[in-house]
Amino acid sequence: MGNETKRESYEKTKPKMPTQRQRIYEALREKPMTRNELERYFGGKIRLSAICGRVNELLEQDLVVESGTKFDILTRRNVSVLYPSDNKQLEINFG
Repeated sequence: MGNETKRESYEKTKPKMPTQRQRIYEALREKPMTRNELERYFGGKIRLSAICGRVNELLEQDLVVESGTKFDILTRRNVSVLYPSDNKQLEINFG
C-alpha cells in the first residue's frame, strides 16, 4: 500500500515538475549563457553531460541558438554562447 501511495503522489506532481530542458530554456531566457555557465547556474544539480544533451535538443527544436563566443576561464577556451530563439517562443512544447 505504501508504494502505491508514493506512486500516486508522484504521478500527481509529475506534470508540475519542470523538465531539465524546460529549466535550461528558462535560465537562458533570463540571461544568455554557455553550457559551462549553465552548469554553474544550476549549482551542479544538472550535470554538464545532461546540459549538453538538453541544449542539443533545444537547438534541434530551434528554441535556442548559438551566437558568438566568449572565453571560459575554467576551460581556458572560447565557447559558444546560447540564446533563446526569438522565432519559436510561442510554439514551445516540452512534453
